[in-house]
Amino acid sequence: LRNVGEVGLSHPRTPDEYRDIVASMLEEERRLQSLVLRLLELAGAESAGRIEHRRPVRLDQLAAGCVDEFLVLAEEKGQRMTFEGTSAEIVTDPVLIQQALRNLIDNAIKYSPANKSIRVTVMPEAGGFRVSVTDEGEGIPPEHRARLTERFFRAGRASRQDRDGFGLGLSITKVYLRVVGGTLHYEITPAGFSCFSFFLPATSPEIGAPHAPSPA
Repeated sequence: LRNVGEVGLSHPRTPDEYRDIVASMLEEERRLQSLVLRLLELAGAESAGRIEHRRPVRLDQLAAGCVDEFLVLAEEKGQRMTFEGTSAEIVTDPVLIQQALRNLIDNAIKYSPANKSIRVTVMPEAGGFRVSVTDEGEGIPPEHRARLTERFFRAGRASRQDRDGFGLGLSITKVYLRVVGGTLHYEITPAGFSCFSFFLPATSPEIGAPHAPSPA
């Protein structure tokens, strides 16, 4: 910000040029503020480390609600978002699950091309349930997949399409899921599309049970 201001004052400019400089400074200020908020969110998720507010949760209803919440954003890009799920109830913290799923759906809308489809599913799996978000964006290269949840890492489509991203979304999602005993996964579909999913055990950790930290 300071460098932009100093350059702007280095010699006389037209009103339009000054307006552009101020707009650039405001945009950079917004980006820095967004970065600070994301870092605070990550720190808060990591410091939780335990389930304090768990209750019976219908995963299918929670996921359907998240889909409804993002329909407008998807429609703005001409994307079609669908939901499919079986009745799935577990005892867990619904806020953390909701935030994790919101992050995955938001990424799918952001990085999937316009006029494509996004599919959210909740399906039973041995010992629990799997929640999946499949988009029709290009797959992430194999050499980048092991680093997807590293802080500030932005692979492939993210680094090219999202100027405002900081590479923290999946790190935060992984922490949310770790707290509730879940695990985050990524795979390429047979059609070559991206699918992020998380598995939640039918029996969640005990209230207040601490979780050993693991790398983000």
